[in-house]
Amino acid sequence: MLSKQRLLHLRVQQDGLLYENVPILWCADTIWIEGTLKLPVGARNKAEYRLHLADGKQVQATHLKQIDNSERFRLIFRLPPPANTTSAVVRWRQHEVGTIELPVVSKEEYSQHLQLDGAFSQIWENGTTNMGGTFISGQNHGWIIHTTIQHRVGLYGLSELPIVLELSHEADVPHHWDLVLPKHLLRGKSAQVPIFLPRLPKKAINYHATWSVAGDVRHSQRLQLLTAKQFVANLRLISQVMVGTHSQYPVFLLGSTSPRGTGKFGYELIFQASKEMPPVPQTGQCTMENGLLVIRGTELTVDQFRGDHRYWLLIEGRQITELTPTSAPVVKFDAEGGFSTIFDADFTWNDAADEELYDRLSKIMNENS
Repeated sequence: MLSKQRLLHLRVQQDGLLYENVPILWCADTIWIEGTLKLPVGARNKAEYRLHLADGKQVQATHLKQIDNSERFRLIFRLPPPANTTSAVVRWRQHEVGTIELPVVSKEEYSQHLQLDGAFSQIWENGTTNMGGTFISGQNHGWIIHTTIQHRVGLYGLSELPIVLELSHEADVPHHWDLVLPKHLLRGKSAQVPIFLPRLPKKAINYHATWSVAGDVRHSQRLQLLTAKQFVANLRLISQVMVGTHSQYPVFLLGSTSPRGTGKFGYELIFQASKEMPPVPQTGQCTMENGLLVIRGTELTVDQFRGDHRYWLLIEGRQITELTPTSAPVVKFDAEGGFSTIFDADFTWNDAADEELYDRLSKIMNENS
């Protein structure tokens, strides 16, 4: 008798590669239906095994291979993919060995559920990169356009489904790239394809990127280049706070009205202990990435403050804010490392605070993932 411990499974062949645990796509070349059976001597004739499809067609077994000189055999059927979803029954003589579902996904259905996303990275002089959507023209040494592709049933259908990236602006002929995945990436359900670009023009300009699947635009995104003056003009203060008890330092959180602004620029933080004391400047370089920037001042002891001390934050000569003892709350830490809220009791939650909270939570989640 045949063993009741049977398992039939489906494999799909496309362009010489076999894919496990995937549905049958419209572009599949061949399907394999396999099962491992424990067979007595009288049930080891390959010609006695047939696959019965729901439409009445029958297919004889392609292989019946013994495994390691044991009683276990691997039964294999190879056949063309069905046009529509169906089922099949494997029989030995008149006895049912097992059943299997054969799900088929059409080109239209596959394309409908294909997910595309894009992002831009700027390459700095030292080879590092920062992601964003708005950059300062002339600061880059190249670009990377990242395309993320996902599909819930797998990516092997992309071998027959063209994806085209177009980058254009009003003063030039559009550039096109065919996104071709290496074969090893077709085995997964998600992949990222980078495209490297040379340095873009130094003038301020808007680029538009679109991703198309079989001629249908599925995703678009804008890449904006601004002059340093334009970029700095779009900076805004989200929050400012004095941190510490026995010694304190100022912290400024800046955002940008430019979508996902990324750029490097100089800043000057001027401290004046009192009206009678001369201002002391602190200068440096800072990098805003994805529309957020944190600037921290030098830590000073409380003996260096006179009660009417103040800070001025300037970026590329533009004053962003003035921080005085009455203009910002102070974060005070207790012996256990905890701290009270930095906001006044009448603080009103706003979009800037919501954006800051979202960014901080995202960073924590990314660090823990």
